[in-house]
Amino acid sequence: MTILEVVKNSFREYKDNFKSSISLVFLFYALPFVILSLIGYAFGGYAFYTNNIDTFSSGQLWIWYALTIVSWALSLFGYFSLVGGAMEGGEFSVSDALERGKKMFSKGVGISLFMLVAFAIPILLTSLILLFSQAAWVTYTLVLLVFSFIVLIYWSLAFYSLAEKDEGVISALQGSAQMIRGNWWRTLMYGVVFAIISYIILFVNEAIFSLLIYWCDSLFVNSPNVFLIVAIGLSLLQSVIFNLIVVPLSVFYMKNYYQVLK
Repeated sequence: MTILEVVKNSFREYKDNFKSSISLVFLFYALPFVILSLIGYAFGGYAFYTNNIDTFSSGQLWIWYALTIVSWALSLFGYFSLVGGAMEGGEFSVSDALERGKKMFSKGVGISLFMLVAFAIPILLTSLILLFSQAAWVTYTLVLLVFSFIVLIYWSLAFYSLAEKDEGVISALQGSAQMIRGNWWRTLMYGVVFAIISYIILFVNEAIFSLLIYWCDSLFVNSPNVFLIVAIGLSLLQSVIFNLIVVPLSVFYMKNYYQVLK
C-alpha cells in the first residue's frame, strides 16, 4: 500500500466502524475528560479554567490526582480496545473490542510505562541540569531527548504487535523495533502525514467552535456569566469532537501502516 492508500483505507475503516469507534472513545476518553473538567469546576470554580489546579486545596489536589490516574487508565483501556478491534480487520463490535482490550490491558500498560520512562527521563534530566548545573550539560540532555524520540518511533508499533501476537511486553517492543529497522525515516514520514491530517481537523474544528463562541458572545452580551458557562461547554464539546475523530482514525492509520511493514 502507498501512503495515499493507507490514508484512504483508514478513513474507510473509520466510516465502517464509526458507531463502535465513537462509542469506545466517548466512554473511555470523552466522558472521563468531561467528568474531570466538571469536578475541576466544582473544586475551583471559573478560576479552574484560567489557573487550572493552582486554585485547589491540598485535599482537592489528592482527589484530582487520583481521578486523573483513573482517567488515564480508562483512556488506555479504550485505546487498547480500539487497537484490538482494528487488528481483527473488517467491522468490529464494541463487545469484541472490549474483550481484546481486556486481554491487552496489563501488557499494554507495561509498554506504556516503558514509553513514559523513555520520554520522561530526558525531560527531567534537562530540567534538573538547567536548574542546578552548567549550561554546557544541556547539550548532552538534548542529545538524550533526540535519542528518546528515535527510540519511541522504533516502539511505535508495539501495541499492534501485542494485539496480533499476544506476546510479552519486551517481545512486543522488540517486534516493533525489528519492523521499523530500515524503515525509520519512512515511519517518520507517515507520522508527519498523519500530524498534518490531525492539524487540518483541529483547524476546522477550532474555526467552527470559535465562530460559535463569537456568536454566543454577541447573543449573551448582557449576561456574562451565562456566556462563560456556554463558552466552557462549547470548549469541552470541541475537545470531545476532536478526540472522536482523531483517536480512532490514528488507530486505523497505524494499523494499516503496520500491515504495510509486515
